[in-house]
Amino acid sequence: MPTSLTSPSASECTSTTNEALNLKQVARLLDVHYMTVYRYVRQGHLRAHKDGPVWLVQREDVDAFTSSRTESDGTSVDWAGRLAERLIIGDEVGAWTVMSDALNAGCDYNAAHLEVMVGALSGVSSRVATGELTSVQERMAVAAASRLVARLGGRFLHRGRKRATVVLAAPPGEHHGLPLALVANLIRHAGYRVVELGTDTPTHDVLQAVCLVDDVVAVGISVTTIDSLEQARHIITALREDHPELVVLIGGQGVRNAEVAEIAGACHWSEGPDLIDQLNVLTATRRVADRRR
Repeated sequence: MPTSLTSPSASECTSTTNEALNLKQVARLLDVHYMTVYRYVRQGHLRAHKDGPVWLVQREDVDAFTSSRTESDGTSVDWAGRLAERLIIGDEVGAWTVMSDALNAGCDYNAAHLEVMVGALSGVSSRVATGELTSVQERMAVAAASRLVARLGGRFLHRGRKRATVVLAAPPGEHHGLPLALVANLIRHAGYRVVELGTDTPTHDVLQAVCLVDDVVAVGISVTTIDSLEQARHIITALREDHPELVVLIGGQGVRNAEVAEIAGACHWSEGPDLIDQLNVLTATRRVADRRR
């Protein structure tokens, strides 16, 4: 943070490199105050990176920012891109500001998760794969995203009677917890009670959870890596034996299509956006069956 809010002198505007500009240089180019540029960066409007304690902005990003401010064609905001820039530096405050701006701009709860959050993390993973970002930056992004998902879940609580219960778990060897937390938010927001068992869940614990809670409409298994698919199959087989009428859904990056889900023994496969619709159909079908008994 600056110790002075006075306008930068010419000597302060010496370029750090031939390609990057400091915030004071950017302020001169945009004809705004230094702190205004700082706010643009922290809110995700202007792409920047840190070199030690100094924020640096590529000249091409300044040009892109200037163009975006003068466009009048109604082009939608790249919320996922803005969020990614905050996540990769672990800026939870800035990331939450971007997410709040997206929600205030009309982005609904599901889109905030499936388009903005998932889109941001997918973009980060792609940039790691190409070498643009490091695995450390990806870890920082996932950690910050996990905290954001928790905040989103606490901010939008569903009031009133719950429609049914859904048990969520990841099989033994599966250590990716963020997909579970994200899905849990969406299911709760739709009016269901969610029992989260977390990652690396033994088969016995899943079976016991189904027995301990009431009104279970489905069990959801999250598989992020294909290596965890066999363990997921073991859980599904055990559920089939003990609870033959119980619906089991499977999803995640490790389950690319319905054929893979069928091999694992699941009743249903979800790509993500259709999950709530599937649960609603299952709940309605069960209610009809219960009334006929």
